[in-house]
Amino acid sequence: MLIETVNLHITRRCNLRCRYCFGSCPEHPCALDQPSWRLLLNELRRSGVRRVNFSGGEPTLHPGLLGMMQHARRVGLSTSIITNTARLTDEMLGQLDIVGLSLDSRDERVLTQLGRQRHGAPSYVERLRRAAERTHAAGVRLKVNTVVTALTLGRSAEVTHQCS
Repeated sequence: MLIETVNLHITRRCNLRCRYCFGSCPEHPCALDQPSWRLLLNELRRSGVRRVNFSGGEPTLHPGLLGMMQHARRVGLSTSIITNTARLTDEMLGQLDIVGLSLDSRDERVLTQLGRQRHGAPSYVERLRRAAERTHAAGVRLKVNTVVTALTLGRSAEVTHQCS
């Protein structure tokens, strides 16, 4: 059996506190070092994996992310990320085939209730819009990840209308 994609949860750290998130726990004390990540990526490629998806927590908060992406590409893996764009750089975009943006609602009040938008912080939706534009400009494929919750259920028609 061929495994197309492997999700690598590289950190549990996150800059947000989404109520439903399973990955927002404190950092595990036994995180892998860079040589171990390189070895893992080598073995994944050797075993036939085609793509690695970097996720978390928020993967852009991991200090070694760029090096991991570069190594994955060097060994022939396609790369993707699921991100809230906390620290998504143009250099990272240059190492990615797919960027998955986390957007659960375009309503800032709902995002605040979910924990994605903090009171007084810059607009989460606007930050994602700018990241989507940068992603498109870099020639990287874009996808949107959404978690349906009691707060967002029934609002999908509103988002669909905005995207069509």
